[in-house]
Amino acid sequence: MFPGFQFSRFLDVAQPTQFFTEVSTTSFLTKVVLAATTTTIGILLVLQRQKSFSNFKNQEELDIKMEPEQDLSSKSGGHKKGKKGSVKKSGGGGDIAIAVEIPPPPQSPTHDESNHPEKEVILKVELGDPNIPEKEDGSMTELLLLGSREAERNLLVLLNKRLERIIEKNRQLQAANNQLMTQLEVEKEQCSAKVTEVTTRANGDLEKALNDLANAKKEITVLTFKLGAVKKEGDDARNSLQRSLDEVGRLKKQIADLEAQLNDVTNKLKKTTEVKNKTERELNEWKEEAIKLGQVLQDTKTELEKEILAKLDLEAQLKGEIQEKTMKTTLIETEMIQMKATANQLLHEQNEKQQKEFESMLEKNMKNLRDEYTRKLVENKEEQARLYEEKERDHITNKEQLKNNLAEKGAELEKTLKEVKTLTESVRRLETERHALLVQLDDLESERKAERAKLEAEIANRDELLKVKIREQNELLDRCQHLLDVKVALDNELAAYKILLDTEESRLEIGEFVKKDENQNFAPQQQTAA
Repeated sequence: MFPGFQFSRFLDVAQPTQFFTEVSTTSFLTKVVLAATTTTIGILLVLQRQKSFSNFKNQEELDIKMEPEQDLSSKSGGHKKGKKGSVKKSGGGGDIAIAVEIPPPPQSPTHDESNHPEKEVILKVELGDPNIPEKEDGSMTELLLLGSREAERNLLVLLNKRLERIIEKNRQLQAANNQLMTQLEVEKEQCSAKVTEVTTRANGDLEKALNDLANAKKEITVLTFKLGAVKKEGDDARNSLQRSLDEVGRLKKQIADLEAQLNDVTNKLKKTTEVKNKTERELNEWKEEAIKLGQVLQDTKTELEKEILAKLDLEAQLKGEIQEKTMKTTLIETEMIQMKATANQLLHEQNEKQQKEFESMLEKNMKNLRDEYTRKLVENKEEQARLYEEKERDHITNKEQLKNNLAEKGAELEKTLKEVKTLTESVRRLETERHALLVQLDDLESERKAERAKLEAEIANRDELLKVKIREQNELLDRCQHLLDVKVALDNELAAYKILLDTEESRLEIGEFVKKDENQNFAPQQQTAA
């Protein structure tokens, strides 16, 4: 609702006068035009209020007719009905008709007539409209716009709901606008952050690639200088070879012998390396087996300790059970003594034959129980001792086997290590420096080619990434522009709704002000007429 404006006071019984203008609209534009016209009419009425009401007695005819349905002297609480009074203002073609109706409030039969004067008054101030037909006396057609109190309340409720819908829509649009603003700010920040990140990353990558390229060029120049020096040395070597052709024939035989020796040594080295690898694998396997056997040994030790403890526990349990059995036997014997004592009293009365049979049965049962308990104790002891001895014997044999295997494997490993050392020393003596230099040159050339291809591929990837980032930046800018367009459209729509709401509020406030003034001016006249 608007601040400072409440519709609830229209429903007050103390102020029954209502102001409502009924219009039939077909489109939004007609609503706007009608709202503007109503505001201008209200402003004109306020400005000409003093002048119109000072000359009202001389220029207007006030007819207030009241016909009571029942006698005023009968104070039975009946209702009074008055006819419609009219206030007419004769005017020319420049008057507009505004109708205000004051219906009687509802009363119960118990209320007093003096508290609620009931009458109907219709006030018509006619302002001319060329579309309204004139009467014979020159006045315009009367406009009755309001009916009963229930209709007025329904209309006010409709107005209230309509204004609430407009205000709710305004709030929703403001919330959407705020949300879009925040989203736009977030998108702007993200766009700027992404753009800066992409540019910095691309610049760093380009600088790194350029530095790598420069370093590669420097290395290539260094390698070219080295290659020239090597070529020069090769030329010198060729000259020296040409000078020493006489010595080549003599040295060929020595070289062939050395090559044969080298081949033999290489073959031996291969065999030794194979043996070395095999021994290393076997050694690793033996180590793993030794670790596993050590773990098994530890486990067996722990199991032995646990079994010893279990044996001690079983012995303690056996002792406890024996004590319990002895206690039970003593209890049974005491019970038997008591039973015998009690039975003797009964047996004196019975026959001697039955007494002997009963005693023999009791003795047999006691003997059977004792024999069974002793047999179980002996069996448990023998089984525990047998299990303990078997496990102890197995653990001792496993331990001896592991020690023997470890000693044998250690001796074989030391022998193979000595052979490998001797063979490696002989191979190192037979290596030449020329072969190493040629291999190094080949490696440098291959590395240079690989680095150059890698740098070219990296530069191509960086170019593709830069194109992708530029495309993403353009997409983000287009999205930001779209959001700005949506924001501008929402701002325009909100401004239009705000103008409409302001005009509606001003119209309603002016109507209320005119209504109050009319009530204040006509109150003494109604009292005099009554």
